[in-house]
Amino acid sequence: MKNTFSIITILTAFSGCISPDDCETETEIVYVEVNNTIEINTTIEIEKTSNYLHGIAIDGYLQGATVQIGSYETETDENGTWNLNIPSDINLSGEIIQIYGGIDSDTGDEFEGVLKTPFENFDTEIISTPLSTLVSSLVRENVPVETAYQKVGEIVGIDPKNLRKNHFELLDENISDGLEIAKNALLLQKGVEIVSENLNGDSFDFELLQKGIAKAILSDENLSIQKILREPEKIIIQLGATPEAFRNFDLSKDSISFIADEVEKIDFIDGKDRELSIREQSKVIDLMSEEFERFVRDENDENLSIEDIEKNLIVFGGVEGIVEKIDFDEKNSDLIDSFFSKDIVKENVDSYDILKDFGLEDDDIRHIDEHEDIDFINLNLEEADIEQISDEVQKIKDRFPEIPETEDSFPELPRPTEEDLDNTFYTEEEESRILY
Repeated sequence: MKNTFSIITILTAFSGCISPDDCETETEIVYVEVNNTIEINTTIEIEKTSNYLHGIAIDGYLQGATVQIGSYETETDENGTWNLNIPSDINLSGEIIQIYGGIDSDTGDEFEGVLKTPFENFDTEIISTPLSTLVSSLVRENVPVETAYQKVGEIVGIDPKNLRKNHFELLDENISDGLEIAKNALLLQKGVEIVSENLNGDSFDFELLQKGIAKAILSDENLSIQKILREPEKIIIQLGATPEAFRNFDLSKDSISFIADEVEKIDFIDGKDRELSIREQSKVIDLMSEEFERFVRDENDENLSIEDIEKNLIVFGGVEGIVEKIDFDEKNSDLIDSFFSKDIVKENVDSYDILKDFGLEDDDIRHIDEHEDIDFINLNLEEADIEQISDEVQKIKDRFPEIPETEDSFPELPRPTEEDLDNTFYTEEEESRILY
């Protein structure tokens, strides 16, 4: 009799792994029936391990974000880390890891962008940041992965190998590249967000703008991230658009330039953990960026200007000054109310203008709150008189010897009559100071 063989069942077991040592082998159980005089049951063990892929998402650490590579998917934990088991027979060559959604742990806000990193191997932790996203955009333009990392390293001014490392850990190791990566990643993310908010229609999404930046970099080897974002027309021209695509082109440029200037000032704060100081300053800049995004969406109901935001920031002591006053456990919306609301900004703009009238420079105003006996900022401007203000300004003058010891430092304000005012234009603020 002719023997007939049939495979009755094949069971395949994949076991999840948290680290490479936890990855288990597959076991295939095969039941073979022989249609003759005997039955044979056999178990075949096949050594086939899963590959362990792991990484971290940093734009602030992203919590609960979706991680995708090919058809495989997972989520980041509270520290922004993630891991995946990939069957050993799956080829990921040429794939891009994409991370989206979740919460930015620094701001508490939903992450609205996309982080990307080209897959290279299973051996090292995969670092996903706005700069790795730019690397991925270059790879999509047919630039080899290694060349793309080299190119981004050049325009940022760092060793390209450090783009594959957690830049917050580089800060702790006192490696200067960590600070440059943090600053450029922040500027790239905020700049693209402002540009995308200012474009008419939905045809220019976040990923397309990243493509425009990649094309701009390839078109001019002398461009830096700062230069590209300060001239956003270079991005959209690469995508076949013109400045007319913007709701307010000048506002977009001015907003990004302001953010770029503040990012450039980021540095370590004495007496504070390096990573914490950079993350906290980044959060303050993120708050300001949200305000500028409202401006370019034409949602500026308070009629505030970029100049008003700048004056407000100076009176608070700059980004570092706000860091010293801020409670980072608060929601972004509450922090905006505390530092960038209409009433706060206008009050500080009034303070700034009066201090400038009395001869103080921006840097003097920025450091006023370092002197405990000077209470100018806490004066009620509506009730204060010139003599009261002069007393406080004199204290400031005594603290800053670079202010000239001349009467010009404290110019006399003209005191016209009511009749004179009828024929002269003054703002309400100027008029109240002159009369009272």
